[in-house]
Amino acid sequence: MADTLGAKRGRRQRGKAPRVDVSSLPDNKPIATGLRLQPAAYQKAHRAAEAAGISLNAYVAALVERDVVDGDGRPVWAPRPPAADPLPGSEEEPERHARRQGRAA
Repeated sequence: MADTLGAKRGRRQRGKAPRVDVSSLPDNKPIATGLRLQPAAYQKAHRAAEAAGISLNAYVAALVERDVVDGDGRPVWAPRPPAADPLPGSEEEPERHARRQGRAA
């Protein structure tokens, strides 16, 4: 049976903000999350956690802590999302049209 709930695998869920306002919590208060992994990733993560002598939760937390992000908060390993086309009539529209026609604006 196909999993039809939520976003497609690998895609960010849209429409809902995080449920917890972390600014109101003490720094050491853990927040419960739900994590779904493909079977191979699940096995790999559990093996790595066991080899490190830590729980799966501690392993995932360590990965998050070590993740390098750019100034926008995007992981440096993640590709940038494609830029949206400007709306017709916007200031960017003539330049985009000129590029499509192969000439300078």
